[in-house]
Amino acid sequence: MSENNGKPRISPGEFFADCAMLFRSRNDIYKDAWQLMSLEELAAGIRLKAGRINALLKADGGKSKLLDDLKDLANYCYFLYARLAGEDENAEKSS
Repeated sequence: MSENNGKPRISPGEFFADCAMLFRSRNDIYKDAWQLMSLEELAAGIRLKAGRINALLKADGGKSKLLDDLKDLANYCYFLYARLAGEDENAEKSS
């Protein structure tokens, strides 16, 4: 990601908005399949995406694919976060 006078060209809000747009565009294909994955499978997806990003950086891979994988990684983190937060909420309701 290039910077302009020491500042990133994209804000965190813009980045996460891009991640949300990617999530919505792929939701037509994958639906809510991530909700069927175990917490361990979601964590493995995070590791897989992080590993691919690392490999792309080492291989000087394509910037477009790297940026796409970073958004995928953020979405996998959201999936795991949402599932964990949902479990906490469900536990509170059943108490």
